[in-house]
This record gives sequence, structure tokens and C-alpha cells, in this order.
Amino acid sequence: MHLALDEHLRLCIRAEAETSSDALLAQLCLSRKTRYLHYAGRRISCNGRLLAQDHPLHAGDTLIIDPIMPEETITPWDHPLARRGKATLQDLAEYPVIGYDRTSGLGKYTRRLYAIHGLAPDIICESPDENAISALVEEAFGIALVADVEEIHERNVHILKVEDENLVHTVYMAYLKDRYMIPAVKNFIHFIHKEGTKL
Repeated sequence: MHLALDEHLRLCIRAEAETSSDALLAQLCLSRKTRYLHYAGRRISCNGRLLAQDHPLHAGDTLIIDPIMPEETITPWDHPLARRGKATLQDLAEYPVIGYDRTSGLGKYTRRLYAIHGLAPDIICESPDENAISALVEEAFGIALVADVEEIHERNVHILKVEDENLVHTVYMAYLKDRYMIPAVKNFIHFIHKEGTKL
């Protein structure tokens, strides 16, 4: 197994022998002694479920894992944090928070994050997606930690990075390099690269 990052910050994993995509990801995890890997400031889960289905790999095949969606903090436009121009993780515990639905993937992720750092934010409302969350933030109901999707850029909200932590929840798309793809697959990959943050 050979690891590399290309110029687009994609993780490239080359198989050195006949194997499967799931086996290669499992080997990757074992080599790093972790369930998660960090590359270029992004965390990827390596539980063998990155692909829709397991694929056989030949020696020399390269598995590409593309980062698609980072995460940001949003505040109402006229908010103390917006005027300050920066935020810390502790700030999320100082103001009312609009959270993701607690049963969703991002809801579980943000709640785990708060627990790890010993924070107990005042989550006044749970919403299913960034569109609903950013609408509530825009109306000054609170602040939020959300994925960086197109909806938050269309709202009258201030977007801040959390300065004291590298907070990233990223969705990845994985596919085989140098393997024949029908036009529909190529079009899909192109679509995800272009429109991924709007999904």
C-alpha cells in the first residue's frame, strides 16, 4: 500500500497486490492504528464503508478519496462574535445554539464534539438541515456550527471559523483511478466536484 496526496489534496492509495477496496481501507486504518485518518486538515472515517460496495483491486490500482464538505460557524450578521470577527469553541457555549437533529450524523458529531471539550451549549432548537438552521440564525435565534454548504452563503449571516480547533466534518467520494468509467460515472464525478457543496 502506497499513500500520497495529489495537488488537489485528494488521498491516493495504491494497492501493491490483489486485494479489495474494503481490505485496503482496513489496512490503511491498521497502519495508522486508528478508526479515523487526518489528511490536509480533514478527518476521514476508515470503517470500510466509504464505498457503496466493495470493489476488487489489482496491483497498481489507485483508490482516490476526494474531500467535499468542510464545516463552519455561523452567527447573525449583527452579533458580538461577528463584530469581533473570530470565534473560539468556548464561544459556542456562551450563546444560544441552533443544532442539527440529534439523531442525524452531524447532530451526533457536534454533540460528541461538545462532550469531548466539556461544553454544554444551550441548544434551543434542533433542525434537520443547513437551510433551516441558517434561516433561524439569520433571524437571530442563535448561532450554529454547520457544514459549509451553499445555503449558508445565501443567507444574511456571518461565517466564522473556530480559531482554536480544526473543526471539519467532511463527506468523501471514493473511486478507482485509471479504471474505465462509463460516461454516466464520469459525469457524476464531475457533478460532485462542481456542485458537491450545494447538495
